[in-house]
Amino acid sequence: VSGGTRLTIKGQQLLTGQPSDLSAFLGSHPCYILNEVKDSHLVCETSSSNQTNPVPVRVFFGKAERTVPNIPFRYL
Repeated sequence: VSGGTRLTIKGQQLLTGQPSDLSAFLGSHPCYILNEVKDSHLVCETSSSNQTNPVPVRVFFGKAERTVPNIPFRYL
């Protein structure tokens, strides 16, 4: 799958720490953060993957990880 899909991840207090410490992943694949991150959401662009099974959406704040509960992402 070629990637390039824009994905909005909603949450709370996403501006914790330095913006450079924030990263997002779909399973083990990076989702590249676009534009300015807001306190309530961020937008990222998916990388390519050969994965077609549902994968967890994960956001890292430095070394702290949060997984979006009950809403996996699926590459189509």
